[in-house]
Parts: sequence; structure tokens; C-alpha cells
Amino acid sequence: MKITKDTYVFEALRMNPNSKEILEKNKMGSILCFVSQLDTLEEAADRHGIDLSKLLKLLNEGI
Repeated sequence: MKITKDTYVFEALRMNPNSKEILEKNKMGSILCFVSQLDTLEEAADRHGIDLSKLLKLLNEGI
């Protein structure tokens, strides 16, 4: 299953064991709090000023 812009953060963390590290390296460490996990990756990337296409590529590697 592919991680998309509509994937919730908590789902991405479950789908790819490296997601936590990837999010932290992309300055999204605060995203790991419980409330932030209810955002989609698109919402989270927008809020943090992160390039969504780059983030999705990194998250989908190795799945």
C-alpha cells in the first residue's frame, strides 16, 4: 500500500517503520505528538512548510 498526501500521520508511522526518523529529519518532529497524528501528511507538510512530494517519496521508499 502506498503512502499518499491523504494518508494520516499515524498511518504512515504504521506503514513504514522508518517514518518517525524520516519525519524528524524533515523538521517534523513535533508531528509525532498525539494531536498532530490526526493530520494528513498534506496538512502536516503544509503547516511545517515541507515539500510534500519529496516527503512522500522518502516515506514510500522501502515499503
